Amino acid sequence: MRSVLILFFLSSIIFAQQTETIQGGSCFQLQIPSYFIKTFELNEDAILQYYHPVKDAYWLVIDQDKTMLQSRGVYFKDVKDYIENLLLDFQKNARNRNLGAVQLVSSNQDVNIAQSELTLTDNQGKDLVFYIAVIETKDRYYKFYGWTSVANKSFLLPEFQSIVQSFKQ
Repeated sequence: MRSVLILFFLSSIIFAQQTETIQGGSCFQLQIPSYFIKTFELNEDAILQYYHPVKDAYWLVIDQDKTMLQSRGVYFKDVKDYIENLLLDFQKNARNRNLGAVQLVSSNQDVNIAQSELTLTDNQGKDLVFYIAVIETKDRYYKFYGWTSVANKSFLLPEFQSIVQSFKQ
C-alpha cells in the first residue's frame, strides 16, 4: 500500500499542470449622450451600435485583438499607421470623397487615439460626414465610426469626439 501511495505522489508531481492567468474579453467604458438609442442593425461586427433618427446620427465600435491580427500576418507600426491603412479603402469609390488629415489626439502609456474625418456623397445622393477614430490599447484596437449628414456636422462631430475621448479601460 505504501508503494502505491508513493507512486501516486510521484505521478502527481510529474504530471502537475502549470497554469497561467488569462483575461477573458475586453472591458472599457464610454460616456455617450443620453439621446442615443442602442441598435443591432448597423454592422454585424460592431460591439456597440447607437443611432438617433431625428438627429440623423449613427456610431459604432468594432473591436480587434492585436494577437488575432498578427496571427493573420497583419502588423501596424502604431495607431496612426493603423488608421491610415483603414482609411485607404474606406468608402474608396464614393463620389466627392474628401479625406481629412489624420491627427494623433491622445498618446500615453495606456491609450493612443488617432482620428480623421471624411466627407462623401452616398449612393442616394446624400452628403455625409464620417468621424473615424482608432483607439489603441496594449492588446486591442477599437475602431470608432460616427456619421451624420453634412448639415449636422458642426453639432455632431464634437459629440463623436467627446465619446471617443471618454474611453476608459
